[in-house]
Amino acid sequence: MQTLIVFTTKQDASRELLFTPKIQAVFAVQIFFYEHFLHGEALPLFHSEALVYLRDPFTSDIPDTELRPLITKIFAHFRKNSFIDHLATLEDVYLEDKWLQYEQFKAFMPPTSLASATDTSTSSPIIYKKRISSRSRHIQFVPPVENKEDYIAQVQLPIKEEYRVVEVQKEILPIMLIKSHKTTSSKVHVIAKTAITPEIQALVRDIQSKHSFDLVGYDIALTEEDSLFLIEVNRSPQILAYQREAGLNIFEKLLT
Repeated sequence: MQTLIVFTTKQDASRELLFTPKIQAVFAVQIFFYEHFLHGEALPLFHSEALVYLRDPFTSDIPDTELRPLITKIFAHFRKNSFIDHLATLEDVYLEDKWLQYEQFKAFMPPTSLASATDTSTSSPIIYKKRISSRSRHIQFVPPVENKEDYIAQVQLPIKEEYRVVEVQKEILPIMLIKSHKTTSSKVHVIAKTAITPEIQALVRDIQSKHSFDLVGYDIALTEEDSLFLIEVNRSPQILAYQREAGLNIFEKLLT
């Protein structure tokens, strides 16, 4: 039986979905937390045939100065192993940096700039997002006062509906989730599910050519003018809500 080595954070609630009979019939799953290896602790030893899965490390508050050396160390330690998502470099993991993400997917996204280079006198409404964050945290509607280099400034769209679309092994799943969108007084949460539309499916197919990941969650906005925009690409999406709404364990589809 092949071993699956999963690195994740203590905040990753989706990890419980890795321990189903269907997955455990194929893999011996071993979970390790990034937080446990920040002070020189030895990484685990496994055979080179083990498969390695680096989940999103940004759901925790590990300082970037500690996280980057750790991810680099993991790549070196498991250099003979295969990685889910075809990860090979630190830059692959840091796709979650919203500025780097914009540079890769700008053809599909609203106009975006670094907050430190944004003209705050513009008449267009702007939303500010921390470059490295997750789960819709650190989003604000006024310019950051400090550490502006850590934020992007994005034109705020007149959103009618926002969706989470999931792709597994280049297959676009037929059910997408309807999400609430961020306001000054509310958090983002899943509202319902719906069938994916041909227009959104076509947009995602265009985006697919820009990456080689195995599991991706796309946040797609439909505006009041019925235009579609990519809001964010999540290499390591939380999938509990998808299982609850659509009845599918995405990990099982990814791994079996």
